[in-house]
Amino acid sequence: MLSATLERKPVPGTGHWSGTILVVEEHLPIRTNIMKILTRSRFQTMGASTGEEGLELFDTQAIDLILLDILLPGMDGFELCRSIRACGKQMAIIMLSSLGDTKHLVRGLAMGADDYVTMPFQPEELVARIKAVLRREREMTVKASQLTFRNLKMDYHSRKCFKNGLDLDLTPTEFQLLTELCATPGKAVSRSTLSSHIWGGQHHGCEKSLDVYIARLRQKVEDAPGEPSLIRTVRGYGYLCE
Repeated sequence: MLSATLERKPVPGTGHWSGTILVVEEHLPIRTNIMKILTRSRFQTMGASTGEEGLELFDTQAIDLILLDILLPGMDGFELCRSIRACGKQMAIIMLSSLGDTKHLVRGLAMGADDYVTMPFQPEELVARIKAVLRREREMTVKASQLTFRNLKMDYHSRKCFKNGLDLDLTPTEFQLLTELCATPGKAVSRSTLSSHIWGGQHHGCEKSLDVYIARLRQKVEDAPGEPSLIRTVRGYGYLCE
């Protein structure tokens, strides 16, 4: 039986909602607290205690972003994230975990997560990260149709990147990172600027995520990932495409 909860109470004085967030978290007190934080920030919220419940809501409800705990009973957060990405529907996903080591970060991003927040967190940081991901998703829908760089063609409408005509199967954040770099070829972009554009003003710990994304992106776009010729490192500063 589905035990998901829905919070749609009006927020006095806010005027409008900022989007709908699905919070998939096993523990009711944590889930309730997160939903209260988001409601105060003008988000509508839905809650689920298991991956299976979260997947059912994803299939049946209009959701803008999923906050997804890794340690769920049954279908864990990694598997749920993979299942959502396999559907082909564009959906912003932020993973939540008290497991702050790099291997879980790498695995979460590999499954297609847009960001990764370690608990405990400050409410302001969580809201800022959510707004950054949603803003990025919405900006992608109003950009020019395509961007071409060398043998890569990036389609903003489908959010797909093709290399010599073959779909590289980039995650939404990989696509955003690549387009940020390719939009200004030959110009070095600092690591802090990339982190800020992708994850917003609150980017504590995001540069670790950035390094993981660059490594994964090189595996997909470079002919020889170990000797990158497209995404170059500017030592002590950032990256550039050339």
